[in-house]
Amino acid sequence: KCESLEEITIPENVELISRGTFSGCNKLSKIKLPNSVTVIEKDAFKGCKDLRSINLPSRLTIIGSCAFSGCENLEELSIPDSVTKIEANAFCGCERLRNITVMKCVEHIGKSAFGNCINLESAVISYGVTSIGASMFEGCERLANITIPDSVTDICFGAFMDCKSLKTVTLPDSIKRIGSRAFQGCSNLESVVIPDKVTAIGSGAFMGCIDLKSISIPEGVTEIENNTFENCTALEHIS
Repeated sequence: KCESLEEITIPENVELISRGTFSGCNKLSKIKLPNSVTVIEKDAFKGCKDLRSINLPSRLTIIGSCAFSGCENLEELSIPDSVTKIEANAFCGCERLRNITVMKCVEHIGKSAFGNCINLESAVISYGVTSIGASMFEGCERLANITIPDSVTDICFGAFMDCKSLKTVTLPDSIKRIGSRAFQGCSNLESVVIPDKVTAIGSGAFMGCIDLKSISIPEGVTEIENNTFENCTALEHIS
């Protein structure tokens, strides 16, 4: 660890930021990455608590697991079009991050990629992304606006668990499955319309949505698993 490192410029032609390179550099607040960088590996900037912004290179393709996990002061982030993979916990615990856009070229988003980003207010998922990964936004307490494109077919386990500021969500017609605990603990969620193509709703999908008043379930749903609407104490109307 270089615990006193505050600023660094990575030279041109560097293509890889290796595993744990700057992990635990608590005072690192400024870093300039060249456009030659294509991969940021696991834990590369993990726990860089003073890092407030970073310009990700235009040729970047992979953001490794926990790459920016615990960068609790990271406020500004733009994910370039070139990125195809965001691995598990990549930005987990970036507590000051307020907005995020996931671009269309992303083919894989790992578990809890943006989990516990407690000040995240809005997220835009671009067309081309096919699933909202497991626990992707779990614990994002201030997330109030989410844009889900009609390329998404699957909302996975715990994707929006404990997103307590989410009042409404528009699910696109492309959705086929809502995974277990997908919206569990979304205590301000008031209404949901399940798209016609959905065939299965996982266990506890809406558990603890205490403000949920109405829900529309289409005829094509053949499986509603256990505890799906447990403790939805305000639920008045199901159609």
